[in-house]
Amino acid sequence: MKINRKNLTIVIAIVIAISTGVGIIFLSAKANDATVTNSFIPADNTTLPAYSISADDVSKPIQQNYLFHPTISSCSQTKVISGSYVQCVIFSSNASGIGNLPSPILKYVIPPPTTYGPGPYWLIVEPTGPRLSQEQMDRVIDVIKNDPEIKSQPFAWKIRDMNFYPVNYSWYDDVRLIIHGIRESSETKGCGWVSTVTIDLNSLTIVKRENTKVVSYDKC
Repeated sequence: MKINRKNLTIVIAIVIAISTGVGIIFLSAKANDATVTNSFIPADNTTLPAYSISADDVSKPIQQNYLFHPTISSCSQTKVISGSYVQCVIFSSNASGIGNLPSPILKYVIPPPTTYGPGPYWLIVEPTGPRLSQEQMDRVIDVIKNDPEIKSQPFAWKIRDMNFYPVNYSWYDDVRLIIHGIRESSETKGCGWVSTVTIDLNSLTIVKRENTKVVSYDKC
């Protein structure tokens, strides 16, 4: 019998045993073009959830916070309100339309002198409400949704909070994400894969990713 080698497809299944479970990698190669593809399937044949980005608690607004370092040198200008109160102004080019957040008012706090107590610091006193409107929040979330690296991770990502701070006279947003139901490692006691995505609000681009590549399927 004559074999048509041109259309011959060779499928090799290699079973790999690892300490956290057993996975199967399928290598598929066509004899005529030697194309190779890889696909990881969890050992217990668990179906991974569809990719999504949503609030961690849909019954509540996503928490929005201002973060400031001990100094306010990243403010474009500081306006003295009265006494120890100043307003931090950021002169952003505002190319995205959401690069300018409400200018926060800070109070310079000098704690009572103690041996091990904290030194002077800036405390946010206003505003206490949301920093971004819902429409602006949706634009930030869309940036994360369309990020190729995060989209390649087929999980239900949840947004825990957004934390805003100025750097070099521009506003940035640290968006904390979590995937429930898996651990970051077998040694981790807490449950959930936690990641952070930093977005430049002026250009609406991701400038930093932390722990966004999921490498564990350890359930919790």
